[in-house]
Amino acid sequence: SFGRKHAFLIFSFTTGLREGMESIVFLIGVISDFKDPSYVSSLPIPIITALILSRIVGCIFFQGTKKMRVEHFMRFCSALLLFIAAG
Repeated sequence: SFGRKHAFLIFSFTTGLREGMESIVFLIGVISDFKDPSYVSSLPIPIITALILSRIVGCIFFQGTKKMRVEHFMRFCSALLLFIAAG
């Protein structure tokens, strides 16, 4: 079925979109604190870069996990999350 076959593709693209939007919100918050308006003109460059890089990372993630079993993927992600959370 289409949903099973493309689940990681949809997941990676929605994750990339979310991270890109997060970057945009963060950059707008940082840039709006500056009084000099010249910083606003440089805002589109990091936004576009973040969107492009998030798409690339999402595609690489999808290609890397396409043949991996979900059980192994979840175990790996759980162990990685434990190491990240432990500091």
